[in-house]
Amino acid sequence: MRIAFLNRIKRRFNGETVRTEPLGGTQSAMIYLARELAARGHDVQIFCHCDQLAGCLDGVHYRNTSELARFARQNPLDVFVAVADELALKLGIPARITLWWSHNDYAYLWDEMPDLRAEFAQILATRADRLIAVSDWHAAKLTEIFNLPSEHLWIGRNGVNWPYFEADPDPALPPRLLYTSVPDRGLGRLLDLFPQIREQVPDVELHVYSSFTVWGKDEAWNQARAGILYEQARQTEGVFLHDPLPHPELATVLSKGYLLSYPNQAAEPVHTTGFWAETSCIAALEAQAAGLPVVTSQRGALPETVLDGQTGILIKGEPQSETYAIDFVEVIVGLLRDRGRRDELSRQARERIYNQFRWDLIAADWEQLLTDFKSTRQTVAPLASPFPTPTISVIIPTYNRARNLRHCLESLTWQTEKAFEVLVCDDGSSDDTREVAMSYTDRLNLRYRWQEDLGFRAAEARNMGLQSARGKLIVFLDSDLVIPPDFLQTHVQTHARYGKAKIIVNSFVWRMQQTVDDDLGLPPAEYIPKHQDILKPDSRVRYQLFERNEPVAETYFLDSNALSMKREDLELVGGFDAEFVGWGHEDTELGYRVARYGFKLVFIREGAESYHLYHYVADTKDDERAVNWKRLTLKHGISNWYHPLGELPIETQIVCQDSTQGLPVLQEAQWLLKTGSRVPVGGFYHRLVVENGILTAIEELGGTSL
Repeated sequence: MRIAFLNRIKRRFNGETVRTEPLGGTQSAMIYLARELAARGHDVQIFCHCDQLAGCLDGVHYRNTSELARFARQNPLDVFVAVADELALKLGIPARITLWWSHNDYAYLWDEMPDLRAEFAQILATRADRLIAVSDWHAAKLTEIFNLPSEHLWIGRNGVNWPYFEADPDPALPPRLLYTSVPDRGLGRLLDLFPQIREQVPDVELHVYSSFTVWGKDEAWNQARAGILYEQARQTEGVFLHDPLPHPELATVLSKGYLLSYPNQAAEPVHTTGFWAETSCIAALEAQAAGLPVVTSQRGALPETVLDGQTGILIKGEPQSETYAIDFVEVIVGLLRDRGRRDELSRQARERIYNQFRWDLIAADWEQLLTDFKSTRQTVAPLASPFPTPTISVIIPTYNRARNLRHCLESLTWQTEKAFEVLVCDDGSSDDTREVAMSYTDRLNLRYRWQEDLGFRAAEARNMGLQSARGKLIVFLDSDLVIPPDFLQTHVQTHARYGKAKIIVNSFVWRMQQTVDDDLGLPPAEYIPKHQDILKPDSRVRYQLFERNEPVAETYFLDSNALSMKREDLELVGGFDAEFVGWGHEDTELGYRVARYGFKLVFIREGAESYHLYHYVADTKDDERAVNWKRLTLKHGISNWYHPLGELPIETQIVCQDSTQGLPVLQEAQWLLKTGSRVPVGGFYHRLVVENGILTAIEELGGTSL
């Protein structure tokens, strides 16, 4: 049979890569399976980003992805396998049998993104003759997510390249615990628990072979994602941090280990944590092949890969819980002290891998499948979505505002524009914010994201939403905002009007001055005229910028409570500065930064006029804002500066005095005040003392003149 595999990962590789470089499990599995199928007499082609590495290795032909369509037309395929790439099924590659083979569990679709889930379900059901899962758990999860019949999936388990593991294990002394997966599968938890293990077994060592570079990520990405863990490893006594190894060298290292210590934290539910569940765990298969018993979590497909009490020990419960920690440490210490039990687990693990999980055995199963093949392709999509694919992403940072959030989300259900998603980004709330957010998933294409309460981190919360956003237009709303039905449509139309111009859009907001429960949640067109006595224009109106029809250069007046910007533009400037922790000025800082890229600010009112629900603001917020203002001025060396003077006790004439430089100050309504200037109206004068761009004092001068 002529069999073609397609894997479009951007990393460059070929069949030699597994011998010379660390490589991710999906690509390694494809290479080893292809080798064994070629050894059984099949014509096997792998299309990937191999560039100049193209050629024939171990009987497998490696070609660049751009050659696939022409090759398939000129050389009829018996089998086409799309590897971890559902969209590749839309390419229409002609073949007698079309398969989709993936190691992913699609955790991000379990309870979210119904539009994307429906699209993928349609592709998998109607464009593939069969889906290849890597475990029973994986197959069950895919049938659940995509509403597929079980007969549409076939279990093609992962394996190991046994020649690397033929040598007998030779555990080193002192005993070594090993961790060989990517960092976010439990490394942090292991580093927290290892000191407890070492306290009871002082000579034990932990050797960590972990990095995201196996996925083809560059070092900057790797450090940003896991740099803190690497530093923790370096600072923990008894821990040795290594780069990942190519498979032949890894097999040697594993053979000298004592246990694979793997407190895997990826499991249900994952949509709030970002973790993926283990659909197979090649790292655990490799460890057992080398004679290492595996101590890991009873999660995902791990109970199929590791037989509890026979080839390793499975720990029940949530890996971050204290109960799990106690059990994990107890099991590790027990096996370190009981060499006989450890060796029996080792023997059984090695025997099981040899008998069931060698790639030559797995290739024979694939061959049998393809020989007796019957398609289960469907003609009708199994799922439909109530929501269109989003072109807009609405990001709502929130903290303990459950009541107000409900009104905000309710107003989003009124929108005339329907192609949008909502990302509620919780900054560590302790009230029922999550329950309120999730109660809207039947009416809104909504995802809930949570981060630990480490202080007021609105900037980080917004960035968290931006990382998950799919829309081309990003709209930031405060969770206290009630918006009119045409709000999103008006923002979209405004951006369309300016085409490719670099703009940010803010819309008009009224702010409630006191707690009034009457009519809360009414549409703005009804609420605003009815309660005009408790509303005041938001701060932007004080500078009369809404009266200007053209885009303005003073982007430092942007306010993130009703803001829209193209996603590509936000990514260009780097999103919000997460160093701004505490209340205030994280959006002002973005305003100064976007100005350097040539952006201007557009203010809109008609169709987008909203109102901001009242909430108490603690006095400590002023102190936090002062700290952030200092951070802002030190960062940008501001010559045009903004301070919310309207919230300071100044109701009369003022003078701005700067001991170092002339800085314009915007105060209350229309006046632009510069150092030494006076407002030509009656009343008392005040002097504003500004040092290095920071307001340091307000002094009453008295009288009507200086």
